[in-house]
This record gives sequence, structure tokens and C-alpha cells, in this order.
Amino acid sequence: FSQWEVPDLSQMSFEEFVSEFFGIELVEHQHRIAAALEDPLAKLVLVLGHPESGKSTMISLWYPVYSFCKDVDHRIALVTKSGTKAQDLLTRIKRYLTEEHLYDDAPQNLIQVFNGFKPMHGDMDWNQDQIYIKHRRSGERDPTVQALGIGKQIYGARLDKLILDDALVQDNQLTELTRERIDNWFDNEARSRAQRGQTVVNGTRLLPPDLYGQWKKAWAGMRTFRSVIVPAILNEYTDD
Repeated sequence: FSQWEVPDLSQMSFEEFVSEFFGIELVEHQHRIAAALEDPLAKLVLVLGHPESGKSTMISLWYPVYSFCKDVDHRIALVTKSGTKAQDLLTRIKRYLTEEHLYDDAPQNLIQVFNGFKPMHGDMDWNQDQIYIKHRRSGERDPTVQALGIGKQIYGARLDKLILDDALVQDNQLTELTRERIDNWFDNEARSRAQRGQTVVNGTRLLPPDLYGQWKKAWAGMRTFRSVIVPAILNEYTDD
């Protein structure tokens, strides 16, 4: 492929993509997450479950990669609890865009299919916080994926996907003041940029008044809202 020729994955579902390029068949709760993510009406998706349920890999690795492979002009912000953790998530994505041996056990090698992802040189250099893929067609300056700690500034005016992955922790949920600060940031800095896109929030309930519970309640009546509760944590806080 030349820089402008990109394989057409527009008909490939998320599940097919994960099977084809990551060599993984989804299990029951992951099917439910995939269905919510792919619902064309789902502008707000909330996924709650215990930490080891494979949600994070699905939502902060497979889903962003799938999204920009389907649409090379996609702009994604990946938000988590700290800048360091955000860089770790981005490093994991970079590895799947540069290290071909990671595809040894998968039916297809994504790097070969796309003829590489990393721009050769120039003004689209990758750094710890953001990447651009070389297939980008639009003249947009916004990164393909930017990774940041919660509460930090988001680069660019528009996002196609805003993904919060385990961004809420005890530290930022303990007091009403910190919850309010995060909530304001979420509405004014983050979601305002993803008005036309999709917002995905993934996490584990922390305490009864946490923002996961508040958001779930606030969004419950919206036609564009989907929630997936991974049942292994059906404790008293899961479903208020």
C-alpha cells in the first residue's frame, strides 16, 4: 500500500478484528461489552466490573487500535488515573504497531496488513504522550491517540473517542471536593470535545458516592447510554 492506500476494514466487526489480529475469541461478558461499544446509538458507554476481568485490554488496547484501523483519521484520548499509567497504556499500543512478533499467534499480522504505522520522520513524531499513524488523510494536527492523566489538558478541539480506563481511584473519589473537580473536568474539558463522538468509561466501583455511581444515575434515562456490568462484582455498590 502507498501511504494513501489503506485496507478497508469497514465491514469488519470488533469481535472479528480481535479474533483476526489478536488471536482471541471473546468470552460472554466481553461479547456484551463489544455489543455496547459497537452500538451506533451508544454515545456513552459505562463498563463496570472487577479489575481482572480483561476489560482494560479490551477497552484501552483493542478498541482504540480497531477504531483507527477502521478510520485512519480517528482521534482518540485515553485517560487514566495518572500520567505515568497513561504512558504505559500508550506504550502497549505502540508495541502492537511496531513489534511484529506480537502477531506470531494471530491469524494475521496487523503491521504487515497496514504496511507499518509509524511515520518515517518529520512533524508527526511519536512521544510518550501521543502518536500519529502515517495513513492519516486529514490535515488535522490532532494526534491519533493521546494519553493523559485525569484532570489534565486535552490536545485539540475534537475527539472521536474519549476513553476513561480506570481513571477514578480512591484518591480522587474520597471527598466531595475532589469528585466535583473531576466531574467538572469531565464535562468541560473532556466530554465537550467528544460531543459528536463516543465516550467510554471503564472501571471498578470504589465507594457508594463515587462518580461511577453518580454518572450511571445521571445517564440512566438517555437513549444514547449503554451500561455493561460484569457480574463477578455484584456487590452492594454495583447497581444503585
